[in-house]
Parts: sequence; C-alpha cells; structure tokens
Amino acid sequence: ADRVRPARVPGGRALPDAQQLGRALRPLRRSRDHPQRTVTDIEATVRIAAETGFLDVVSRPDQERRWSAVLLVDCSPSMQVWGPLAAELRALLTRSTVFRSVQVHTIDPRDPSGPARRRPAACAAVTFLLTDGTSPGWRAPQAVRALTAWGRCGPMAVLNPLPRRLWRGTALDARPRLLTAPGEFDAVGRLLVCDALSGEPDPEADGVLALPVLHPTASALEQWAGLLTRPGVPHLIETALLDEAPLPVLPRQPHGTAEELLTHFRGAFSPESYRLAVRLSAIRPLTTPLMQLVRAATMRDAGPTHVAEILLGGLLERTDQERDAAAALTLDRALGAPPPGQPVQPVYDFRPGVRELLFSGLGAEQAVEVVEAVGRSLEPYMGRLPDFPVLMGDEEGELRLHASARAFAVLASPVLERMGGVVPERLDGVVPGQRTGSPDGAGAEVYRPLAQDREPEPAPVALPPAPEHFFGRTKEIARLVEALTRTDGDSPPCWAVHGPAGVGKTALALRVAHEAAEHFPDGQLFVDLSDSGPERLALCRTLLAERRVLIVLDGASDAAETLTSVLPGPTGTPAARGGAVLITGRRRPQHRSLTGALALDRLTAAEAHHALPRGSLLQWLDAQLTPPARRAFRLLAVPEADLSSAVISFGAAGALLDTTADRTRSSLDELQAAGVLRRTAPDRCHYAGELRALARETAVQELPEAQHDEALSRLLDFSLALGRQVHERRYPGERWRNDLTRVASSALPRTGLPKMKDSTSALAAWADETPQLLALVRQIAVRSPRHVRRAADLLLLAQVTADSGALSAAYEPAARAVAERAAMADDDRAEGRARVALAEAYITMGKFTEAEPEARRADRLAGRSGDPLTGFRAPYARAVIALHQGRHDEAERHLTAVWERCRTRNDQLGEAAVLGALARVWAATGSSNDAVLFAERSVGIHRRTGGGSPRLAHGLYALSEALSSAGRHADALRELFQALPLFEEDRQHLWAGRTRCRMAEAMVALIRPSEAAAAAEDAAKRLLVPGGERWRADALVALGHAETALGRKQGARAHWREALAVYEAFDAPEARGVRALLRDKTGPSSAGSRGPGVSRTADTASTGTVLRDLTAAVRTLHDRLRLQPAVGQPDHRTAEPSADPAAGPVAPRGTLEALEILGAVEAELAGRVAEFARTGRPPRADLTRLRSSLETVTSHEALREPTPGAADAAVTVRDLSRRLTR
Repeated sequence: ADRVRPARVPGGRALPDAQQLGRALRPLRRSRDHPQRTVTDIEATVRIAAETGFLDVVSRPDQERRWSAVLLVDCSPSMQVWGPLAAELRALLTRSTVFRSVQVHTIDPRDPSGPARRRPAACAAVTFLLTDGTSPGWRAPQAVRALTAWGRCGPMAVLNPLPRRLWRGTALDARPRLLTAPGEFDAVGRLLVCDALSGEPDPEADGVLALPVLHPTASALEQWAGLLTRPGVPHLIETALLDEAPLPVLPRQPHGTAEELLTHFRGAFSPESYRLAVRLSAIRPLTTPLMQLVRAATMRDAGPTHVAEILLGGLLERTDQERDAAAALTLDRALGAPPPGQPVQPVYDFRPGVRELLFSGLGAEQAVEVVEAVGRSLEPYMGRLPDFPVLMGDEEGELRLHASARAFAVLASPVLERMGGVVPERLDGVVPGQRTGSPDGAGAEVYRPLAQDREPEPAPVALPPAPEHFFGRTKEIARLVEALTRTDGDSPPCWAVHGPAGVGKTALALRVAHEAAEHFPDGQLFVDLSDSGPERLALCRTLLAERRVLIVLDGASDAAETLTSVLPGPTGTPAARGGAVLITGRRRPQHRSLTGALALDRLTAAEAHHALPRGSLLQWLDAQLTPPARRAFRLLAVPEADLSSAVISFGAAGALLDTTADRTRSSLDELQAAGVLRRTAPDRCHYAGELRALARETAVQELPEAQHDEALSRLLDFSLALGRQVHERRYPGERWRNDLTRVASSALPRTGLPKMKDSTSALAAWADETPQLLALVRQIAVRSPRHVRRAADLLLLAQVTADSGALSAAYEPAARAVAERAAMADDDRAEGRARVALAEAYITMGKFTEAEPEARRADRLAGRSGDPLTGFRAPYARAVIALHQGRHDEAERHLTAVWERCRTRNDQLGEAAVLGALARVWAATGSSNDAVLFAERSVGIHRRTGGGSPRLAHGLYALSEALSSAGRHADALRELFQALPLFEEDRQHLWAGRTRCRMAEAMVALIRPSEAAAAAEDAAKRLLVPGGERWRADALVALGHAETALGRKQGARAHWREALAVYEAFDAPEARGVRALLRDKTGPSSAGSRGPGVSRTADTASTGTVLRDLTAAVRTLHDRLRLQPAVGQPDHRTAEPSADPAAGPVAPRGTLEALEILGAVEAELAGRVAEFARTGRPPRADLTRLRSSLETVTSHEALREPTPGAADAAVTVRDLSRRLTR
C-alpha cells in the first residue's frame, strides 16, 4: 500500500494486572433504587395480568450503583513520576462497573483542605488517595484534618505506588495491623485496630485515625474490600495511625561526602535505580519528564519506581543555574506543558561530586549512546537534531544552532565537556520549536549558514501602558493568563471578555496582556476596533499564523465577524508556535474558534477591600451604594460578633434598619450585589471577607451613640418576640413565659416576625439565631444597664439551644455578664434570673459544685424581689443539685416547697417537672413504689396538657429511673426508647447521650451485654463534646459492666479507671462506687492521672472540657475588664477615650492592650471549640502560643489594679491555659 496512517504503539502499563485489580473491587458493588428513573417490572406486570385479566403495567425504580469513587491525586513534585498510574487508576475505576461515577481531584499536601470543599453532596463515596507520602505537608496536623473530612463521606484508603520497602520514613509509614469495621462500608474514622493476640480493640490506637495504606495490587485490594463488606471480621491490612500531633520533620536528604552518598544509595535502593543513575549522569539538567525519557530510551526494563527511587535517594538537589533552568524549560515545553493546576517541573542536578563518580562508570562510547538515544526520543517533539559528531566538530563553523539544538547541547553538556566540546552559554530567549523557512513549515531546517541569516526583526510592541490604579480581579487575571498561554491545541487560543459598559473590560485586557507578555516574545499588539480597517486585521491574521504574538482586540461590536477576519484557523502545528487573541465587547461572541469567554461583573467590595486603603475604600463604597445601602452598611455592624455569630438574618436586619420589608430587602440585595454581603442561606447573610471590621469601625466613628443604643434596643425586642413565638409553638402550655417581659406590637420591626411552618422549623430557626443572641446579651450587659432586664429574659429563652458545645462556652459568660451588670444596677429581678440561668447551665454540664452558690444566691434574690419565675426555678435547681450530690432530704424539702407554689399558681407543667424530680429522689432512696407512682403522674400531666411538647421526654426519663429502681428493667427500656427521639428532635444532645447511657444500664440488668456495650459506646460517643465529660463517665461505667459480662475484664477496668478520674475531677459521689469496683479503697487517686490502658479518648474528652472552660473564662475576663471602670470610677485624667462608644464604659490606659489581645484570643478559642464540637478532635497546634499570650495578658503588669472579680478571672484563665498544654 502507498498510503499509511500514524498509530501509537502501546508501551508498558503502569498497572500490569488491571484485570485482577478490577476483580478485587467487585465485592464493593452495591445497588440502590434510582431516585427518579423507573423501569417496567415485567414479572409483576405478567403476574397481575394473569390474576386479574387486565393489562396494567407495573413500574419499579431503576437500579443504580450505590457508591461513587473519588480519586485524590497528590500533586507533589515527587508524584510527577506516577502520572500514567493516576490515569490508569481512573480508567480502572470507571471500567470496573463498581461505582456510579468517578471523580478525580488533585490535592496539595501543603493545603490539603482545598478539594474537601468539592466533596460529593450525598457523601456516598469511596475515596482513594494516590500519594507516596513523602511531601512534608503530610506531616502537618491539617493533613489529618483533611483526611478525616474526606473519610466522613465513606470508606477511604491510600494507594502508595512506592514499593513497601520505601514506606519507612514517609509520613504514611504503614505497618500490618488487624482492622475491623463495626458496620458495612464504615467510614475510616470508625475502623477499629485490634490487638493481634487477644483480638480486642487496641487501647493505644483509640482516638487516632486508622488509615489503610495499600500497594496497588490485587491481594491488597481484596483484603481491604473484605474489611468493608464483612463487618466484625478482622483483616490484616497495612495501616497508618495518624493524629493531629505534628510528626517530626525528617532531614530532607542524607549528609556526607559523594562516596558516602553513593554507598548509602546502593545499600538502600535497587540495582536498577543505580544503573539508571549512572546513565542520568550523562545528562544535565534533569527534570522528572527528562528522567522518564532517559529511562524509556536506555532501560526498557526499568519502570517509574526506579525514577522515584532516584528522586528520594538523596543524590539530587534543586539547581538555580539560569542556563540549566532555561534548557530544561525549553525541553519540557517541547515535551508538552504540564496539566492545568500542576506546578512547573522542578529542575535538578546531582549533588557535588556525585555526577563525577557516576560518570566514571560510564565509558565514552556508552555515554555517546545514551545521548544519541535521548536525541532520537526527542526528535518527534523538537525536529531533527544534529548528529553528535557534527555537534562536536562545529565549534568554529559557519552554522548557528537553533534553540532546540542549543538546549540539547546543554542537556548533553557532561559528555561534551568530557570530550572537549563547548557548551552554549545561553539560549538567547528563542522560542522552543520555532523554525526557519516558510510559515507552513515546508522545507524548514533546524540550522542554516550565518551568511544567509537575516538580522532578527524586533518584536512588535504596540501595547498601551498598564492602568496605574488597577486593583482586584486577581482570579480573572490568573485565569486568562493561564488560558492564553496554553500550548496544547493546534489553533491560537482565543478568549473573550464581555460585560456591560464601565466594568473595566479594557483595563483588565491590558493588565492581562502585560502579565502574559513574557510568553509572547514575538510581540504584543493592541487594536482599537473602533478605528481599525481591514488591512490592520489582515496583518493580525498573518502575525498569528507566523509568530508567537498576543493580539488584544478592544471594543468589538460584531465580535464573530472580527474573529473570522483575524483567526487563521488550524495551523497544523502546536499552539506553542503560534499566538493568542484576547477580544473585548459587550456581548459574548458566537464563533466556533472561540476557546472560552469570561463574563465580567462589577468589582466586589471584598476585592476592593484587599486592594485599597481604608479611606479610599470608603469613598469607593459610597460611590457604589445608595444612601439607604450606606446606612445599612453601618447599622448592620452595630451588634458585636465573632466568627460564630457574624451571620445576619433578614428579621434581625429589619430590626436594626427599622424599615419596611421591601426596603430592607432592597438594601440587602444592593449590598450583596456590591459584594459587601454574602448569602449563606435563604434570608441569611454575612459580611464578605474582613468588611465587618471596617463597617464596625465606621459605625463607631460616624453614628451617634443614641443611634447605637436604639438599634440594639430594637434588635433586643425582635429577639424577645421571636423567642416567645418559638416557645409557644414548641412548648405549649408552659406558664413561665407569662413572667417574661412582653414586647409591644409597636416595638416590633416593620418587617414582622419570620413565618414558621411547624415547631421543628421554629426550633431550627431559633438555633441559628442563638450565637447572635448570646453576643447581643453580652454587648447589652457591658454597654448599658437600661436593657439588662430584657437581656436576662432573652437568656432564659436562649437556654433551650445552648446546652453543650460551642454555645455552652458562650452561654455561661453571657449569663455571668448579665448577673454582674444587674448587681451593679441593684436590679434583683434581672440578677436572680441571670443567676438561675447560670446555675442551670452548670447543672446541664454536671458542674454541681459551681452551680450550688449561683442557685443559692438566686433563691435569696427571688425572696427579695418577689419574682415568681426565679421563685420556682431557683429552689428547683437547688433540689436537682442536692439530688446529684446525695443530699436527698434537702432535695425533697426544696421540691415540696416548689410543688406547693405550682399548685397555688395552677402551673400544671411545672408540677409535672417537680413530680418527675421527686420520683428520681425516691428512686435514689429506695422508695421505688412511690417513685413509679409519682413518675407516672408526671408523664400523665405532660400527655394531657403539654400538647405534644418534647418536655415529655424528661418525664419518661424520670419514669425509667423509677422503673429500674423497682426492678422493671424491660419497662424502663421501653420508656427510654420513647424518650430518645424526643430529646434528639429537641436538640438536647447531652440528654440524648444520657438516655443512651440509661439504656445500656437497663440492658446490662436484662443480661443483654452485647447490646448494652453498643449502647454505652454510642452514649460515650454522643457525649464526647465540650461540656459532656461528666455524663460520659456514666457511660464508661455502664460500658465497663457490659464488658465484664462479656468476659473482657481488662477493658472494663480501663473504662472504670477513666471514669474514676472524671468523677474525682468533678467531685462526684459516684467515685466511691467506682473505687469499690476497682477494689481500691485505700484513698483517692490523682484526678488528672491516666492509668495504663486508658484510651486517648479520655484525654480528648478532658481537653474538650478544658477548652470549653477556657473559652468561657476568657470571655468572662474580657467582660469584667470592660465593666471594670464602672466599678472603680477611675479619674478621668488617667482614662483614655475609648475608640468604640458601643463598647461600654471607658477603659483605663493600662487595660486597653489587654482588651485587644483578649478579643483576638477569644475569637481564636471560639473557633477552636466550635471545631472540636464539630469534629470531636481537639486542636493541638499552637496551644503553647495561646498559653503564652494568655499568661502575658493576665500578668500583674498587664492588668493594672484589677477588681477582685477580674483578678479571680485572670487566675482561672492562667490555670486553665496551663492545663490545656500539659
């Protein structure tokens, strides 16, 4: 045949056993009903037709694969070797028919959280991480956090392409371990590491992330698939144990002489990698693609593993030689640009003395063979290169080397120098692959005689200067520069920037052109299409076909026709040898050669904030916004907020702005359009970036203090009205709401209260508002005593959604600030209610020692003020405290008095609560019959008058205690199963965990130890939140009893030791019983000690408690320092005017710096405790820095003449910070 077609001959595969790997994945195949598609159920249709005689088509849901696959590919420089492996892995996962879809993301170990934002929404994904674990980024705590985040979506495994012998010393140093999964396809965070001898969970691995690490072989995948599909069965799998403690940084390279480096390399790595290193010594410089090229050209039996060994073997170092870097860049461009998002290839050279030793083992003839083989491999990319002897003999000749040949000469410089040749010093900036001859490439030569060589034409530059005052648009600039400089097509890249007039299209195009100028050495042209004829466009067309130029076409009215006149069409050569086009216009061009388009909107305020100084930014904002929007920009920042409370709801915005719903929405929409606000949910938004601080500062300086006070008062009224509405929907029939401050209809915002579909949505909306409410309460308490009564009432309404976690760390200091402000103002009613709220917050967390003085003081204040609300809740709180501290007679006395008050006021739900508490008292004292009777009366009242209120759960809980005391454990378990969903629906997380603990106790009594252990473990997990450590100890005791029944006495004793340490820390009477279980009656042990075998989860729980307490203590100290001048009444001559009139009384000069530091530390701690509540893992990084900051700010030098309260708070902060860093 006289005609042929090109074909690619397949090379060696990175996954030679792909078929076996696909078979190993088949056990993971699972199906589910498709949510939309249906198919005809032929069998059911035939059966119904036969039975009825009518043809009625029956449909059933179509089936689809349950799991998706996510492949995370490490983009570290060392992973460039494994590019083909990543592609083949993706093809394998796609062809296996196991997964519904396959997504591939690159992940940078230095910032591994990037792809976590693109997790599948349904979180039903099996995640594979392809990495060699050698990047230092994998040793940082944020890497473990990112892996944990991906692991929540489903199973996860690391695929390490390195041989197992090279895993030692990497960040993922996996060892064979027995793993079990409690459930099918459990997430990686639920995997258990078992002891190899006993088969029980290994306590040393508790609290860490057990991450399977697999070599991509069929046997490893089979074991891992069995782990996921056979729950409870141990499998021996290579596993890395990771926690957030930073790993020690290993030396990046071995040290020593060149001889020692080679001796170490030959002893640690394979002989093939050493032979490849010898061949690489003939080449300089080196990049990963070039090393792969040398391997493929000279050692067909070697693979990527041997290149990886050279990269990791310590023989190479990064080079900064300009000549080497330029030559490597030239050759890499010829071989193909790296994929988008991947960094430029690093350039390496052998370390001093290593090349000479390696090169000595390579004869001259073999060295020439290596260079010739590399040259033959480069020919398809760079054209015919000179023969090696001609290159050697042409030093003084008439020929000029072209750029590609000159780069090749630099590449072969070790051989040239050995044989007496001369290496070109520089590459003269010539574009790689640019040839002489005709534009279409016919008859082109790589070099020609100097006598025939024309003087190079100067590169045409007709580009106006870049705009002087241009700012922002960084993402758009980066995107366009990357797109215009791509070289992977056969046509010039052509991009359009379109948008309305005045948005800065021309300025952006000029900035992009100047940024990308170095990529277009043949010139850059700017063409104003409003004043250009067809001749100019024809010139542009010629230049694009022949030169590497960038042409900016500005102001196209008919962009499609303009592009037809300019673009030369496919050139048949790589785009690296042509130009690029950037066109601007008001509409997107409709042209088949258009590569892409960028729609340009007005600059956002967040971008302006990063680029402009404060004064210029305010002027820019004022020019962008209407007067109502400018007013809204300032008023919305009047409430104080941190990261957890910076969200603004539509209702709160209406209260602050005091405008109608339409005008409020119009102002918010305008601020969002300008980029000042960002929407986070329907009718909820927050300031973009750091604009809140600017808006707050502007509001403080420009708004009168009266407007501040009025705005806060309106917001307080709105919050009170919203809280009453939520409680009326959620908890009907409760009488205590009638004792709260009533908000007149005239005081409500003109936007009205938000409409709520049902009680569940009402509680969700209230939970979303709670962080902002608590920040508002603290601000009111510090700012003015005039609103403190309403702030105290708002505290009681917010209590239902602040029982644990980050909100409990905000609730306690808010209640204390209101109590202290009310005490300053001699407002007994407000102080009493705040003290009750504080006592009940402590009770919720099991801190009865702290709760007792607050409840006792509230009881006294109730007697002085005659407040019926405090008169009921203060003695009730004292009774609960006495019950848990074992003072049952005192508890009964308080409850009897409260019962009488409820009967007098006809408060039936209050009476039900008292009856339930009395039932718990009598159950504890052995009067089981009376306990059951009173508990049943309590439940009956809840069912009759509660209107389906979730408060019924408390009655059921009390009834379960009474039934257990009577020996009726099955009945108790039935009541607990009814109470649990009510607690969960009511967001009472601690009570839900305590209920699961009670279930475990009942199951132990019913001799159902396996179920009891599962329930106790679930309870302990639920209670692993800030504020839940005391109740988690109860779950550990129950778990110990269950494990004793299962014969696991060693594990039971470990759980009891852990529980004992907690009981002693909380001064709980339950410690005596646990000591008896441990047969340790000689005396108390150290409360902070952790006996042998105690899991790391104990330290996690303790750290969570200390972190929550420290956050609350820092907030309390912050508030007391801001309140301090009102107590001491400092002389105005020693006081400095506050920069923030909304911050309350003027602070003395000595505490201003302390307040600033405390504000920053408070914000950081709030973020950390919120992260712990969300992930269950306490942050351990930078705790020493936090401790140092807190010790500095609480020193006697920083706090000048503090009040006794501020001094006590400073001592508490110091003690807690030291406990946190032990």
